[in-house]
Amino acid sequence: MWHYVDGNGQAARVSDEEARRLCVGGAIGPSTLVWQEGMADWAPAGSLPAFASSFAGAKPPPPVPARVLPASSSSSFAPGSDNETTLQVLTHVLGLFTGFIGPLIVLLSSKNETTKQHARRALNWQISLILYLVASFVLVFVIIGIFTLMAVIVLDLIFCIMATVKSGNRELWTYPMTIPFVKD
Repeated sequence: MWHYVDGNGQAARVSDEEARRLCVGGAIGPSTLVWQEGMADWAPAGSLPAFASSFAGAKPPPPVPARVLPASSSSSFAPGSDNETTLQVLTHVLGLFTGFIGPLIVLLSSKNETTKQHARRALNWQISLILYLVASFVLVFVIIGIFTLMAVIVLDLIFCIMATVKSGNRELWTYPMTIPFVKD
């Protein structure tokens, strides 16, 4: 998938095949800003090997309107954008309120690999937590389970808060005592 800035200064998302068609049709020119996941920043299409053959012998593009976003500006499509960071933070908060369901939904619905890593770590912790809670419940009949049950609940709160803060700082944090059910 490619993202490009159209003639109206709006970002649009297209498939690789559609991007090539837009190059041939002239909607994407050599100076059109494009971005794809894995790229550090937006770049002119003519500077990328994926588009180089599409512009051989092409006429120069029309002038770009002044409203076009500069290459360094934040966009909802850019890696590490505020939207992705918010979703990463939300993944860990959802673990507190929905158990494994929230991180699982984020894992299945997100296309950003970093967000998926956060979701996998939160999901692994929530599944491990369920096992620890079941073990503590069984131990309640031997009295010690009351203490382990309280400890596990407090650890869940602490770990989810720590993961939330770390993800807000764009850091990937590994929950301690986690059994890796879903691999990174």
